[in-house]
Amino acid sequence: MAPRKASAAASASAAAASPARAPAPAAAPAVAPAAAAVEQVAAPAAADPDAPITWDKRKLAYPLPHFSRETIDNTESFLRFVILAFICGAAVASRLFAVIRFESIIHEFDPWFNYRATKVLVERGFYEFWNWFDPTAWYPLGRTVGGTVYPGIMVTSGVIWSFLQWINMPVDIRNVCVLLAPGFSG
Repeated sequence: MAPRKASAAASASAAAASPARAPAPAAAPAVAPAAAAVEQVAAPAAADPDAPITWDKRKLAYPLPHFSRETIDNTESFLRFVILAFICGAAVASRLFAVIRFESIIHEFDPWFNYRATKVLVERGFYEFWNWFDPTAWYPLGRTVGGTVYPGIMVTSGVIWSFLQWINMPVDIRNVCVLLAPGFSG
């Protein structure tokens, strides 16, 4: 073991003492003029869309797809539409969950107040709604509803209900109030 270590150490010190040599340059391969001509001919045309698609100088059985900018734009528009449709569907489905599971009923207290206010608006008109005093809203004091409420939900439900009545679709105002939120969530 010791003699081998010494010989390895001696060769390492000899290599360190000798001047560094650069590796010999490799000889450039000789290129035949015919091969250079083949390489130049095999280069694809700059912008010839009608040129056959080849790979390794053979025509492909199934050509590779070529997508123009118009195709890419149309695909992006289609994907945006599909993604937004899925988002709208998920929003409507999440709002309709209670309607499907428990039937078409109004949950909680604020929607009941909005339903009663919409019913007053539809049955008595906007002027009566604007001056309506509801004795059951803040019992025992009551509440002047017309001046203290934002009538957007009630007016929207009333307009939708009136339109459905106008096209001869008899729908209860309660169903319009229940389905207004899922309709707007989509």
